Amino acid sequence: MSEDKKLTRRKMLAVMGATGAAGLLLSAGSVWGDEKSKQDKVKDKDNLENHVRPVINLLDYGALGDGIQDDTIAVQNALNDGVSGKIPVYAPAGTYKIGQITIPDGNLDFYGAGWGTTTFIPSAQDQTLFYRVETAVAGIDNITNRRKTFRDMAFSDPNGLGGCRAIYCQDIVGFYIENILFRKLFKAVEFNRGQNINLNNIMYYKGGRFIFDAFPYRAIAPSTYDYCKTININNVVDLLGISDLGGAAWFDFRDCVNIQMSNVQSPALMGKAIGINVQGKTEGFWANNVILVWPTYGRWLVGAPVDIGTQTVNIAPEYTNLMSVAVDQSSQSAFVIQGDYTNMVGCIAANGRLRGTTGQGILVQSAAQYLNVTEALIRDMASDGIGIEAGARDLRFANCDIYNNATSAGSQINAVLTRPFDAVFRDCNIVGAINASGTRIVGGNTSRTIFRDTGTAGTTATTSGEDLMTYTIPAGTLQPGQQVKLYAYGTLGANANSKTARIFFGAFSLGGILSTGNGSTWTIECKVEIIAPNSQEYTRTGIVSGLPFLLGRGASTVNEANAVIVKVQGQNGTASAGDIVCEGFSVEVVN
Repeated sequence: MSEDKKLTRRKMLAVMGATGAAGLLLSAGSVWGDEKSKQDKVKDKDNLENHVRPVINLLDYGALGDGIQDDTIAVQNALNDGVSGKIPVYAPAGTYKIGQITIPDGNLDFYGAGWGTTTFIPSAQDQTLFYRVETAVAGIDNITNRRKTFRDMAFSDPNGLGGCRAIYCQDIVGFYIENILFRKLFKAVEFNRGQNINLNNIMYYKGGRFIFDAFPYRAIAPSTYDYCKTININNVVDLLGISDLGGAAWFDFRDCVNIQMSNVQSPALMGKAIGINVQGKTEGFWANNVILVWPTYGRWLVGAPVDIGTQTVNIAPEYTNLMSVAVDQSSQSAFVIQGDYTNMVGCIAANGRLRGTTGQGILVQSAAQYLNVTEALIRDMASDGIGIEAGARDLRFANCDIYNNATSAGSQINAVLTRPFDAVFRDCNIVGAINASGTRIVGGNTSRTIFRDTGTAGTTATTSGEDLMTYTIPAGTLQPGQQVKLYAYGTLGANANSKTARIFFGAFSLGGILSTGNGSTWTIECKVEIIAPNSQEYTRTGIVSGLPFLLGRGASTVNEANAVIVKVQGQNGTASAGDIVCEGFSVEVVN
């Protein structure tokens, strides 16, 4: 089409509007596609008599789609007219070489003949194909929702120009990307702050990164923080190949709210990328049926410094739900958790030993809290099945299978806990070594007995009280409503000397036994009920040679919020060594 005709056409479009221009723009093949059934085509033909749907065709604007001519101006003009006239824009089968296209402000329906036949390619290195930045907007909630749809097409850099990105938007509300192939790109899509962003039915072959980010907007006071909100990602398939992302994330979410991801599969990340990165103050992440094969890390949920004006703060994700997420052959840890309120159900970490020597199945970092893991399978990892750093708290693992890990180093469970019940295991199948500092895991369950000493300690030749066995209950372990059971046992010297053994809760003596027993055995059991902060009630039973010797009850006022020292003390009536020997001391906490 000549330039004169093209200009005349655009003038006519401006004058006539969408309805008047319909007769000039309509092309049945481009409107309705080639894949409709005969029955649908009959219906379409009948409808044409009563209702006309105008469509803008790129070829009518001078685009050739031959992969040689630069079609930038034609595509830009077509999109501008499509938005202003509220008319869908159609890209017939072909390869359209373009420079940067500015996505017009307004509703847009832009579609091709299919991801296998309509392709857009860059004309230069480091280029964004489609670009939109809103300006002078005081907050994301003040942006008008204008639906933009890109569907049934492909974006590719077949000539390897490098650094190219398919779509970039800033402060956009209402964007739909459907039935798209991303191929050989540096970045597939990038959204800096936005809302209601949707990716559906995405095919991917070395297609680059998917980035969703937020930042303090330049027009807002530095103390105000905004997000990328409501992101829906469904049915994404990596076609056996990913570009080298230099260790960055395939999907990268930073400071986002309400992310839903389902049916996402990458069979070959090739050890070149983190699978999914959820970072910063991200709130609400739901993932269902996600498979990541051979990533560096499978998932990374981590707090990180984020600049807010002139301040730097450490913030971490909250409210994450992972359902049926599988990470296979990660060269490093499959799941790295550092955030609040994470729920994992039916997740799998496996076969890391095939790709590395240091990866753990689940690494729970120090700032993580409120983690629930149910019915997970963790096997054949190079390092620990589950690693828990000191400081992590309120972790629950139930009905998990953990075995055949630590093929290079480590153990099935490697936990360094600040408090005994910071991590609780229930009904887990754990086969192999457990290295748990600060707690006891027995038979796949966290034991209520948090301390157990079965050594031997006796008094020396003195009449002063001597501490025989001691344990410090960490600060914050005890809460009102709990009960602490203290149990000690041992033997008395073969003489008639006076002998006293006591149990202490903090600085308060709960009592014990006083006996002249000759070579007798003894036990002391104390039960301490935490009634309220700084308030306890206790009972005590002392037994010598099988007979109750000293019973008692009372109250104490120990500050259980602090670390509480519990101990067994012996005191000789006569300075005779070994008159009181303690052969065991255990501490049990019952909720």
